[in-house]
Amino acid sequence: MTSGGNRNPAKAALGGWTGRTRCWRFTPTASPVSGPATNPAPTLRGGGQRNSAVDTVLLKRLYVLFFIELNTRRVHVTAVTAHPTGSWVVQQARNLTMVLEDRVHPVRFLIRDRDANLGSSFDEVFSAEGIWIIRNPVRAPRANAFAECFVGTVRRECLDRMLILGRRHLARVLAEYLLRYNEHRPHRALAQLAPLSEEPPPSIGDPQPRNLRRSNAAFGLIHEYLLVA
Repeated sequence: MTSGGNRNPAKAALGGWTGRTRCWRFTPTASPVSGPATNPAPTLRGGGQRNSAVDTVLLKRLYVLFFIELNTRRVHVTAVTAHPTGSWVVQQARNLTMVLEDRVHPVRFLIRDRDANLGSSFDEVFSAEGIWIIRNPVRAPRANAFAECFVGTVRRECLDRMLILGRRHLARVLAEYLLRYNEHRPHRALAQLAPLSEEPPPSIGDPQPRNLRRSNAAFGLIHEYLLVA
């Protein structure tokens, strides 16, 4: 994770040294397709299936394909499957591009790992939309830090505290969790804002307990408190 206030997605994604492998520093101003320096180009981080597997109570392993917008930390979970294949991943990439096409600021970069299912057909889907593909350096686990951080967060706050029955159950649980993650969960790198927050919440000082109301999120696993008049 980056320190608070770092809103440059490309610099946050790659840079520095990890072990013996160099992670080449990549900045938006070094690319002919990047936006102006005052408006960092939106960047997606694609999470591979190997670091996002979930086991059910029936000892069946499910795989989740997700993407993170590095400048806002917003997470897109595209689908859940027990049998990830190259064609399945390509279809999920097409679905995601349809969601992203209505953005005011188009995505310029996709940083992905070297999973065998993420082949040339997967890259072509995003390249057709003008998105530059950046693959992780070899033997550089820290280059996947954003995806690993989200996997750890969703496990600690949600998946490790309930039993998953099957694919549809997992998809529903993740959809419920992401509502809270994208709209309410604060992030240190965003100055304690949620990914979809435009402005910080107003200061409430020292509220009285009788003015607080608790609401449940993620099927009751997470409790949030609201100030009422």
